[in-house]
Amino acid sequence: MFICAMGGAAHADVIVIDPAHGGEDFGVRVGRAIEKDITLQVAFYLRQKLQDGGAMVQMTREKDKKISINLRQKSANMAPTLLLVSLHLNAAFDKKQEGFEIYLGDFHKISNGSEGAGGGQNQILGDMLRNHIFNEGVRFATSIEKAMISVLGRKSRGIRQAPMPIFKGASVPTVVIEIGFATNPQEQEKILTKEYQQRIASAIAQGINDAL
Repeated sequence: MFICAMGGAAHADVIVIDPAHGGEDFGVRVGRAIEKDITLQVAFYLRQKLQDGGAMVQMTREKDKKISINLRQKSANMAPTLLLVSLHLNAAFDKKQEGFEIYLGDFHKISNGSEGAGGGQNQILGDMLRNHIFNEGVRFATSIEKAMISVLGRKSRGIRQAPMPIFKGASVPTVVIEIGFATNPQEQEKILTKEYQQRIASAIAQGINDAL
């Protein structure tokens, strides 16, 4: 069950799934592999897996529709969000590049919501919040990576930090998962199948569950 215990009382938190791109924003597009479609389909499978485990889940989009980064973040901020998971499809000039990778935001650029007037106390509170958001992101990313290696039997390219737009001003723990390379013919063939998409979703759900 996806129930967290805080201060002796159990309460349910929301996991927000963000299928990258949408609408006229196709994202990576290689042959039959179109990022906006694949991320949405994996998101549906992931939502079902999480809900089957008792989680409360929201999605930033459920249709082929372009959503701004601000609205994606707003979807996460409006709920008591435990984690924001943003799904992406990778690409590279070298067609041999393969595997998945997970990204975290820059610790120093995470929003603290308390900068400005108030001096040192606000800065301390801001640092504490940033530290919590970043550490929770690391905890979930590490667990998800381990589960994806186990379930998918695929290579992990590691957990990295990058200045992706979804991280700018993040106020909840956020991870970006590049599920594989559309530019690798063998990997693309797998990613296009329903069975492999479901396995990706199962692995991510297991990683989140294990982290809890």
